[in-house]
Amino acid sequence: MKILKVDNMSVSIELNYDDVGILHFALYDYLDKVEAKLNKNGLAKPKLKKLQVLKVNLQSMIETINGVI
Repeated sequence: MKILKVDNMSVSIELNYDDVGILHFALYDYLDKVEAKLNKNGLAKPKLKKLQVLKVNLQSMIETINGVI
């Protein structure tokens, strides 16, 4: 992995296709774990809200990688 440019709110990187596949799999795996925690009953509201934000961010990253593939 080679970092190309770091801006205020973004990082541009160059990845080979194998690394993209690994990243894609890892994000899906992490998303499954977040969804499992969201489906548990009895979570505190602040934690629930943070998990929902994390889920949205993960889905966005996965969609971005799907666009690359």
